[in-house]
Amino acid sequence: MGFHRSGGDRIRVVGAVEADRAAAATFSANFPDVPVYRGLIEDWLREETVPSAEIVVGGPPCQGFSTLGKRDEDDERNGLWESYADAVSRARPLYFVLENVPQFARSDQFSLLRKQMRRGGLLEDYSFDTQILNAAHYGSAQLRKRVVVIGHRKDVPMPGFPQPATPGESSWRTVADAWTGLGRVSQETRPPVRTVEFEGSRLAGPYVLSELHLMRRYKDISLRRFAAIPAGGNRT
Repeated sequence: MGFHRSGGDRIRVVGAVEADRAAAATFSANFPDVPVYRGLIEDWLREETVPSAEIVVGGPPCQGFSTLGKRDEDDERNGLWESYADAVSRARPLYFVLENVPQFARSDQFSLLRKQMRRGGLLEDYSFDTQILNAAHYGSAQLRKRVVVIGHRKDVPMPGFPQPATPGESSWRTVADAWTGLGRVSQETRPPVRTVEFEGSRLAGPYVLSELHLMRRYKDISLRRFAAIPAGGNRT
């Protein structure tokens, strides 16, 4: 949705692949006229014809690389970038974008991705550039770093990376900025019961943003811990 909004009328989405049912239903709710394959990308590549596209955007799973996970080199999801690369090779786009956690750029899997750019590889007609971007530099009230790979077919120029909107720490948007104006929401408040049918199943939703602003029931010890965090501090 962010990519679509950034391009406005110039962007026309031609298809999507999503394994998670709720995520696929969310995509379908936002893009009702776009076909969504709800299933594994490996099955999609085997069962469907990959549509041609000028740009392919994807984010292979990060759980096997993230420092918040086990960082299991044998996690079978680590190799799903290969299916993404296969989809790119079939769609023959001018450009592709891949996003993952920063640790991906230091993994053996990333080295294998780079090898696919060589002669005989899935992406031999492509080259790419990589940067680790921080969401705080682009207006988000969050220090969220991600490695972004922008690939281009060798017969078209590399487009470059977006310039930071808020480059310096002094100009970063804070959590306090993001929360300004938000009223307190009762712990008892719950969104209205609403369901939508997707692939023969009933799923909760869709919801508007205000219906997702709910408070948690914190214990007293948690509240005391929060109060003890100094300005600029953190959970550590």
